[in-house]
Amino acid sequence: MPLTRIRIDPRKIALAGGLVAALVLALLSARALWRGSTLQDDLNRGSALSATTAQLAPLVASGGGEPLVRRVRQLVRESGLGLTYVAVTDSQGVVLAVDGRFERLAVPLLSTLARQSLRAWLYRVTSDGGTLDLRDAGQRVGEVEYRVAPAFARDVREEAVRELRTVAWIGLLLALPVLAALGMVVLRWPITTAPGLLARSRQVVQRIERLEADPDDAEAEVALVNDVLHQHGVQALDQLKRGLIVVDRDARIRFMNRTAAEITGWSVDDARGRLVYSVFHPLDDQQSPLVTPAETCLREGREYEPAELWVRSRNASVAAVEVMAALLRDRPGTPATGAAMVFHVIDDRRDLIEQLKKQSRLSLGVIDHLVEGVLTTDTSGVIGFANARALRMFGYARDELEGVTITRLMPVPFLNTPGLHLTDYIGGRHQSRLPKVVGWRKDATTFPLELVVQPMNVEGAEGLVVITRDITERLRSDNLAQRLGRLLDAAAEEVYIFDAQSLYFVEVNRGARRNLGYQPSEINRLSMLGISHELESETFLSHLARLRGGDVDHITYRCKHVRADGSEYPVEVRLNFSREEEPPMFMAIAVDVTDREAQEDRLRYLAQHDPLTGLPNRATLLDRLRQALLTASRSSRLVGVFFIDLDRFKHVNDTYGHEIGDVVLELSAKRLSAALRETDTVARLGGDEFVVVAQGLRGLDDAEVLARKLLEGFVPRFEIPEHDVRVTPSVGISIYPLDDTDAEGLLRHADAAMYQAKQSGLGQYRVYSMEVPPEKRRRLELERGLHAAIALQQFEVEVIPVFELVGSPEPLGALMLDFWWRHPRQGRIISRDVMSAAGRAGLLGDVELWMIHRACALLPPVAAISPDVPAGADAPPLPVIVNVSAWQLKDPDFSLHVFELMERHDVPPRRLMFALNCGSVEELRETPPTLVRRLLERGVRFALHGAAEPLFAALNTATNLPIDLIVLEPDEVSRTPQDAQATERLRLALLSAKNLGLPVLAKGVSSVEAREWLVSQGCRLGAGSQFASPVAAEALNSWLLEREAAPL
Repeated sequence: MPLTRIRIDPRKIALAGGLVAALVLALLSARALWRGSTLQDDLNRGSALSATTAQLAPLVASGGGEPLVRRVRQLVRESGLGLTYVAVTDSQGVVLAVDGRFERLAVPLLSTLARQSLRAWLYRVTSDGGTLDLRDAGQRVGEVEYRVAPAFARDVREEAVRELRTVAWIGLLLALPVLAALGMVVLRWPITTAPGLLARSRQVVQRIERLEADPDDAEAEVALVNDVLHQHGVQALDQLKRGLIVVDRDARIRFMNRTAAEITGWSVDDARGRLVYSVFHPLDDQQSPLVTPAETCLREGREYEPAELWVRSRNASVAAVEVMAALLRDRPGTPATGAAMVFHVIDDRRDLIEQLKKQSRLSLGVIDHLVEGVLTTDTSGVIGFANARALRMFGYARDELEGVTITRLMPVPFLNTPGLHLTDYIGGRHQSRLPKVVGWRKDATTFPLELVVQPMNVEGAEGLVVITRDITERLRSDNLAQRLGRLLDAAAEEVYIFDAQSLYFVEVNRGARRNLGYQPSEINRLSMLGISHELESETFLSHLARLRGGDVDHITYRCKHVRADGSEYPVEVRLNFSREEEPPMFMAIAVDVTDREAQEDRLRYLAQHDPLTGLPNRATLLDRLRQALLTASRSSRLVGVFFIDLDRFKHVNDTYGHEIGDVVLELSAKRLSAALRETDTVARLGGDEFVVVAQGLRGLDDAEVLARKLLEGFVPRFEIPEHDVRVTPSVGISIYPLDDTDAEGLLRHADAAMYQAKQSGLGQYRVYSMEVPPEKRRRLELERGLHAAIALQQFEVEVIPVFELVGSPEPLGALMLDFWWRHPRQGRIISRDVMSAAGRAGLLGDVELWMIHRACALLPPVAAISPDVPAGADAPPLPVIVNVSAWQLKDPDFSLHVFELMERHDVPPRRLMFALNCGSVEELRETPPTLVRRLLERGVRFALHGAAEPLFAALNTATNLPIDLIVLEPDEVSRTPQDAQATERLRLALLSAKNLGLPVLAKGVSSVEAREWLVSQGCRLGAGSQFASPVAAEALNSWLLEREAAPL
C-alpha cells in the first residue's frame, strides 16, 4: 500500500496552537474569577461572622432579652463589620432579635407585605448572606441569619497574590509559544495580533512584583481593589456629608455624588456632562460670582487649598461651604486628565463663630458701658487693656495706653510714696491706711480716684484687674449734702425722712416741728400716717410700692396734717425714695396749701359760674344740657330749653345806671331759680340773657306750664331802695326730641323762638315750631307710652301655631309667642313696631322679660290654667319660641330672672326656646360660656331667626353655637316662589341649614305654591295663613286639645 504523503501546513498548526492557548487562558481566567468570588465570600463570613457568633451564642443560651436586642443593634449599626442584617432565632425557631439597615424603611401607601418584599429585595442586591449555627459549650442553642456587605480583609491578600501570580505565569508561558508559532506565520500569512494580552499580563506581573516587594504599596493595592474602594469611598463621603464633583480636562462634570447633588440642587443625571460653573456657583462674601476651584486647578496646574466661600444652589438658596480641589493624573508626571473637588456645608460652623463673635462683642460692650474704668495690667503694672470709661476718664486713645505703666495715670501716690505698689490695693485691704489716689489726665488735670485691684490668672498668665472710680461728684455731693442739710432744716416747708421698713420718722426739720407743734422726742415716734388725715393706709402704701419698684421718681398727693392740739390744715406732699441710703429712706416734703386751695376753689367756681349772679355759666350749661339729652335718649321723657331775655333792660341801665341794672340781674336770677325744681338748671349766658334746662317733661303742655310760671314770677315789681323797677321776660322754648338736634341747636332754636315772643309783645313765650312728620310723631308717642303700657298690661298675647309641612293633617311642632299693643289712641300696634320703639326707648329688655313671663305661664298643664278643660286632659308638650336679644345673655341677672320664672311656673325642660337674631351671632360668641351653659343645663334651647341672606352668612360662621332651629322671617317667605331673588336667597339659607343638620321653620307661608317649594327644599316646619291664624292665649288650651302634635 503506497504511503500517503501528509502535507503539514504551518499556518494551521500555529492557528490551532493559538486557539488552544486562548481556550486555556479563558479557563484559567474563569477559575481566577470563581476563586476570587470564593475568597470574597470566605472573607465576608470569616471576618464578620466569626466574631458575631462568639458574641451572640452566650446571650442566646441565657435566654436573650434586652441584652441580645442591644447587641444585635450594635452589630448592625456600630460594629464596623459590614453587617447589613442580623436575625437571631433559638433552637425552636423562635425569633429573639432582628435588626437591619432597611428595617426602619418607611414607604407611604405600601402595605406591610409590600414593604417586607421591598426590604428583602434591597438586602439581596446590596449584600451577601447565609445562616450559621450558634453553639455554646458545644451544644447548638440557636441560629443566626445574616447579610454582609462586600469587603476586603488583609488576611486574604497573600492568598490572592499567590492566585494572581499563578495565573500570570501560566498565561506568560502559554503566550510565548503562541507568539513563536504566530511569528512563523507572520512572514507568509499576515494576521492580526492581540497586543493587549501581553501588555495586560505584564501589568499583572508588575502589580504582583510590586506587592511582593512592598506588601503595603498603596498604589498597587488600589489597582487590585479599585472597584470596591470606589464604591465604599463614595459612600463614606456621603456619610460624612462631603460633596464630590469630578471633571475632565474640559471642566465638564463626569461624576457627582449624592451630597454634591443635595448642595447644588442638581440631580446627578442632569449635571453629568455640563460645565462645572453651570452647576457649582461659588460666590464671595459680597455675593459676587467666583471661578470654580476645579477650573482654577485646571488653569493654574496646582491644587486648590481649602477655602471658605458661598455656593448658590439651583433653587437660589445660598449656603456657606469649605471647598478644596486637586488635579487628577493617570500617573505621576503625566498631564492632568481632570480635577476633583470636595466640599461640605459649614453653615453651623459659621453660625457658631458668629455667636462667639457676638458674645465677645457683647462682653466687650458690657465692659465698655460700665460706669467704672477697667484696666488690665501685668504684675509689674504695664497696661494691656482699658475699657471705654477708663479711656474717657484719663483722656487717652486705646493704642496710646498699650505698654504704658499704671504710674503714668496715677503718679500720686505710686511715684512719691516709696515702697508702695499696686498690689497693696488688692481687695481693698487696709484701704483706710493707704494713701489717697489721684488720677492724672492726658491734659495734666487731676481728679480724686477710688481704686479697687483684683488678681487675675488667665491660662497661667498672672495679672491684675484695676477698677477706677472718679469720686469728684461724690466728694462734691458730700459737701453739698452738708450744706443742703442745714438749708432744709431751716426751710419753711415740712421735711420728713422716714425708714423704708418701719416707716417711722428718722429726721424731721424745724419747719415740720413748728407747724405740727410736737417736741423732737415726740415726733420721732410718729409716721406719715400718724400725722395725716384723709389719707387711706392702702393708698399710702401703694405710693411707697410704686416708688420702691422704680415706676415713678416721685409722687405728689394732698391730705390734711393734724397738729398736736387736734387742728388740721391742708398740705401737698411730694414723696421721694432714696436707694443710695443704707438702709433705704423715704423723704416727704409737705407744703401748707391753705391759701392755695382757697384760691383754687375761687378760680374753679368762677370758671363754672357767673360772678354777678352766681348762676352756672355757658360752659356749665352746655355740659348739663348734654347730660340731660343723653338721659332723655334712654327714656320717654322730654327736655325743654327756655331762652329768657329781659324786656327793655337797656332802658333800665340807661335810666337807673349799671349798678341798679346789676341789682335787677341778681334779683331776676333769684326769681328764676325760685320757679324751678331742684333737677332743673338756670344759667346766665351774659348781659340780660338766661337759659333754663328742664328735664323730665311729659309733653308740650308741661313746657307751657313752666313758661307761664316763669313769666308770673316777674309780675311783682323789683323793690330797690329809692327805685321801683318793673321788668318782664320774653321766653323762647325748644323741646327735645321733638326738635331732634344737639345742645347748640336747641339753644339756637330757643333763641329764635324768644325773638318771635318779643315780636308778639312784652312778657310773652313762644315754642319753636318745626314741621314734625306724622311717622316721627307716632314713633315718639309710642316711645313715651311704653312705660304705661307695661304697667297697665296693655299688651295682648297671641300664639302662632307651627306645623310640620309633611303629613295630613299637619301635626303641630311648636308654638311661637306673639303680642300686640292695644294703644289708647292709635289702636292695634303689632309686635314689630312695639319692639322697635322699645329699643329706642331703652325698654327692650323689659318687654322681652315680660314675653318670657307670659311664655312660662302658657307651658304648665292645661287643667291648671283653664277650668273649662276636661279633667285629666293635658296639652301636648310643645315648645314655646320667644324672641330674645343676644346681649341679654351677657347679663348674669337675666339668667337668674329666667330661672326664677321657670321655677315659679314649673316649666318642664326643653319647653322654652329663645330665638336670637342672626345679626347678634358675634355677641353670642362673646357671651361667657358659663352663662349659656347654665341656660342649656336648665333645659332652655336656642334658635336663630332673621332674613335669608344674613342667616346664610351667620350659618357659615356660627357652626359651634348651640342652635337647635333656624327661623326664616315672613318678608321673603311670602314672596316665594314668585320673586326669583328672594327664592334664591331662601334656597341658599336652606342649603346651609341642611348641611348643618338643623331643622328650618318658615314664617309667613301664605300659599300652596310657597309650601310646596319649601317642602322640595327640605324645609320641615311652617307657620302662616296657609295653616292657621294666630290663637288668643285664652283660647289656646282648648284649641290645642283638638290637634295632633309632633313636638320639635
